[in-house]
Amino acid sequence: MSSNNEPVDFRFDAIVCGSGAAGCVIAVELAKSGMSVILLEASDINDGSLEHISDQINVHGRPSTLYNYARQLGGSTNLWSGRTSFFEPIDFSLNDWPLSYEELEADITAARSIINAAEPTLDEHIRLAFSGFWSALAKPPFSLKRFVMQHRISPFNAYSYLKGQQLSNLKVLQNVVVRRVLHDGGDVAIGLEVYDGVTDTLKSMSSGLFVLATGGLDVPRLLLESNLPAHTSCAPIGQYLSTHPKLHVGTLKLSGRRRANNALLSDMFLGSQYVRLGLGLDAEVLEREQILNHYLQISPAFEAKTQDFLDVLSQRSKFVSYLYGRGGKSRSVVQFFGRLYFLLSQRIAGKLGYYSTFKLKLHCDQYPSRNHRVSLSERSTDSKTKRINIDWTFTNRDYNDARSFLLKVKYYVENAGLGTVDLEDFVYDSEWPMIGIHSHHMGTTRMGKDQKTSVTDEFGKLHGFKNIYIAGPSLFTGYGYTNPVLPIVVLAIRTARRIVLGQNHKP
Repeated sequence: MSSNNEPVDFRFDAIVCGSGAAGCVIAVELAKSGMSVILLEASDINDGSLEHISDQINVHGRPSTLYNYARQLGGSTNLWSGRTSFFEPIDFSLNDWPLSYEELEADITAARSIINAAEPTLDEHIRLAFSGFWSALAKPPFSLKRFVMQHRISPFNAYSYLKGQQLSNLKVLQNVVVRRVLHDGGDVAIGLEVYDGVTDTLKSMSSGLFVLATGGLDVPRLLLESNLPAHTSCAPIGQYLSTHPKLHVGTLKLSGRRRANNALLSDMFLGSQYVRLGLGLDAEVLEREQILNHYLQISPAFEAKTQDFLDVLSQRSKFVSYLYGRGGKSRSVVQFFGRLYFLLSQRIAGKLGYYSTFKLKLHCDQYPSRNHRVSLSERSTDSKTKRINIDWTFTNRDYNDARSFLLKVKYYVENAGLGTVDLEDFVYDSEWPMIGIHSHHMGTTRMGKDQKTSVTDEFGKLHGFKNIYIAGPSLFTGYGYTNPVLPIVVLAIRTARRIVLGQNHKP
């Protein structure tokens, strides 16, 4: 693999736009198949604020625009803390996915290998730690959500993975912002119009195949700006935007003091990896009650207060924001000390403390809505692309669903004699103090079989075009509760395999 900004004077088999988890994995898989690939990245610096690409941000709650976006080599994996899980089968049945969980099982295994996050084996831990007092939580109507926490090793970074492949037929070009797709008026894309940040000029690049993997906010911008024929008028490009709202919603009060010595209450080193569990509801309950797949993180008060302090510090400290915004080593220092402080608080909370009160943090799923969207602004960025407007809210339907989940958990916990669940007063109202559009921008080019309700097919190929594929979280038709890195890599592997298969069967 070469990485420079020398003039590109020959044709590549594929152009991959975006060097995040999806783009890097697809670029590597295509190059391994023998295709010549060029990977375009918009910036060579740590450009981490939505303010650089947005015009109006109309979101419910308090928007956080600094810590949720990374236009740089490796994309948003540079911001990832390493929490890994995958969608559950219930997520596919509750949402309009054009594929099933079972169809993805082989790709899930391959993706876990790439990001070094094996499925946690917790049977022995659950047998020991969830006997006696906690036993009710390890069986229906509850469900324990399993996460791998990459603490002892550095979390997977897409660009580091890319560099480690040593592929001579893979080239990386930085400071190139893709403005729009060029087409022949039919069903074939013939090139890309790009902005060269080095020469401050617009150029065109041609190829036989294009993969758009620039994230849930930029891919719809790119498609809308391309004005593709017979496509933008009917496909919901930019619609169905979602994120993963989260907030503290109450406390669990036990009748006596308990050690936080199981993976539901603190990060635990089990086997060869740290793991953490969340508390959710069993699939049968979700199906019967038609409730989305939310979950609760249960934390000792000490850990919860530490997390609250870090959240406040990241949002209100001008000095921390300045260091983070500078990028490079300054951002790495902020991330390192923030992670170290939080991990130390978890170790102390888990190993030394006895607690009768635990904080409950809700991680929300959300219903897809066409009213949640990314659209084009009339203003342009410095790179001659249109800025975007972001519209997102947590609807009354979302509130009712999350509230139903919390009340069900409250009922089941108290009915099992574990203690009392005291929910905050706002849970019963229609305004919750959550942070909106802070991470995980999903759903804006959703996959499906009907062009009127989706943008790509089940493999990420753009409806109406033979040689444009999309990769990344914008493909999701449902959102679940999980950090999207593993699902992104799973779908990227599936898309790459489809592309290679098509290339091998060309006449």
